[in-house]
Amino acid sequence: MHINTAEAKQWCDHEVLKRWTRLFNGPMPVQRYLAGKKLDDAEQCRVDEYAQ
Repeated sequence: MHINTAEAKQWCDHEVLKRWTRLFNGPMPVQRYLAGKKLDDAEQCRVDEYAQ
């Protein structure tokens, strides 16, 4: 497996989460975020943590 780190560092949080959930379902807040649903502040904070 080859990882292009230069390319990966340019991904936005949405792209990181979208690619992550291709391999795993991801937690419910991430699923809701990717579905375009409104998140409360706590959920958004959690999603941001997952993306990092």
